[in-house]
Amino acid sequence: MPFPPRRSVRRSVALLTTAALAVTTLGLAAGSASAAEKDKDRTQGRDRDTLVIPNDPVGSVVDGIRIDGSREKGTRRDGKDRLELQASTRPQTAFQMPFRCGEDWYGSTRSSHSPSVLSVDWNRADDFDMPVVSSADGRVTTATRSSSGYGNWVVVDHGNGESTLYAHLNSIAVGVGEQVDSGDMVGRLGTTGNSTGPHLHYEQRRNGTVIHPWFDGKEFAFGTTLVSRNCAQAELPTAPYAGDVPLAANVLGGRADDATVWRRETGRFETRRPDGGMFRRQMGGGTDRPVMGDWDGRGKALPGVWNGSDRTFRLKTSKGLKEFRFGYKGNVPLAGDWDGDGRDEVGVWRANVTRFDLRGHDGGVFRKITFGKAGQLPFVGDWNGDGRADVGLYDRESRTFTLRYPVGTTKTFVLGPRGALPVAGDWDGDGYSEVGAWDPSSGQFTKQSDFR
Repeated sequence: MPFPPRRSVRRSVALLTTAALAVTTLGLAAGSASAAEKDKDRTQGRDRDTLVIPNDPVGSVVDGIRIDGSREKGTRRDGKDRLELQASTRPQTAFQMPFRCGEDWYGSTRSSHSPSVLSVDWNRADDFDMPVVSSADGRVTTATRSSSGYGNWVVVDHGNGESTLYAHLNSIAVGVGEQVDSGDMVGRLGTTGNSTGPHLHYEQRRNGTVIHPWFDGKEFAFGTTLVSRNCAQAELPTAPYAGDVPLAANVLGGRADDATVWRRETGRFETRRPDGGMFRRQMGGGTDRPVMGDWDGRGKALPGVWNGSDRTFRLKTSKGLKEFRFGYKGNVPLAGDWDGDGRDEVGVWRANVTRFDLRGHDGGVFRKITFGKAGQLPFVGDWNGDGRADVGLYDRESRTFTLRYPVGTTKTFVLGPRGALPVAGDWDGDGYSEVGAWDPSSGQFTKQSDFR
């Protein structure tokens, strides 16, 4: 069918401001090439799909955008008419860019963009197979692989009716039901489905309708380059530790376990000493997920990380770095002494099938435990003091910890502020683990001293 007359859409928007110029302080070195110059070197992929804007009278609304029938002077670098979009309502979710901290990306749209001109196509030089990360904390509701349409695509539900969509991925790194934090990898950029070249098709949605995107508290201006602040330092003041991960293990060699935090941005495991100082170890970063365990049975925990893209664990041992694959994409890594021999091993929580797969020292699956439901967060501890690690799950909304004992019985507790992350450790050195909650907004641990 013939394409209807093209109509531009307008938005009341201020010209470049001092705040917009502040992007130069976020990683663009003085004297470097301008964003516009960099854009010239970028190969822009796009969707084959088209959104047909009906030939309706002036003042009609398509995808929440008012069509006024006028045309702005000038064209974009790709020759398409430049779009001006109406001012939008700020979403409740504190969205960040869907890329790693410090990366600069060019975001564009066009009048034929499907399913909405408010969708963003992201590009940068050599972008194929680069990590794509979640724009905010949430739960994965879609992780679909397809050769048409969106291709490989992921949807993350952030609550309050708001969600984000990531399409044309080369690979998917998460599973349905998995809880993700801002900055967790959901896949890698690709050109699957109806795509003419590598790019990320990205949408922010409210109640299923595509809305104007916002990043770092600011409305996005299409046709510009932004630097990602999807990292711990760049989170809004309400969550300065967002993206970090709490852990507990015997790091310092005492009787009790030590509260530890893995800083995603720096890849540092930070353990507070009794004198208030910090003991730090460096490992991993970005889209890795941390684990800690006594891999050698020598009485002290050492760090490790798991990369969800290639499913590879990397553990620091007294004999050097140990690497192996275990689990599936979209799992959550764990560590514990499953058989009571004094040596910790790794495992994974598979949210899509609500099962823990615990690895044995021989590399196979030592035990499978079906338990809980998708959307809960896993943790590990020795609830009965028998020297063997048990499993548990935490619901962030209700703040409820559910512990599973070896015989299959459970016990529940409510602890910590809403939105906290679970952790468990032997806080008093008596051989029994207790639960704890870590608040990303304050960086503080709340520990349950004894629940027996």
